[in-house]
Amino acid sequence: MSYAKWLAQYHAKASLLGMTYEDAETLRRDAQRLDTINIHEANGNLERCEEEGRKDHRGRPMIVGAVYQVFCHDGPGPLVYYKTRDMETPARARIEAIAARYGATVEWQGDPRGLPVKLILDDRELSPPCRDN
Repeated sequence: MSYAKWLAQYHAKASLLGMTYEDAETLRRDAQRLDTINIHEANGNLERCEEEGRKDHRGRPMIVGAVYQVFCHDGPGPLVYYKTRDMETPARARIEAIAARYGATVEWQGDPRGLPVKLILDDRELSPPCRDN
C-alpha cells in the first residue's frame, strides 16, 4: 500500500473515532518523530545519558537524562558526544495529551521495526503511519 493511501485511511479512521484533523496530524507527526528517534537510538547515533559519572570525549561530565548525538562509530579514536535537544519527551507529552482528550490509552513501541505508538479507544486501535515502515 502506498503511503498516500495509508495516510488517507488513517485520517478516515481518526475522523470516525471523533478525532479532529489537527489532533490526527499532530499525532502522526509526533509518531514519525518518535520513529526517527528509535531508529537513531538503535543505530547508536543518539543516546540518553542514564548513568551518573559518565564523561564525554573531552572528559566533561555528561548530564543524566540529557540526549547526546554520538559520532565516530567507524573511524579511529573515541566516540564523540554532543549534547542535543530532547525531542522525545515533548512528543510523548503531546501524544499523551491527545490520548487523554479522547479517553484513549497509549501503547509505546521502542523497536524501530514497528509503528512507534498505538492509541486504543473502546476496543479500536489507531496507529499513525510512518514513512519507513
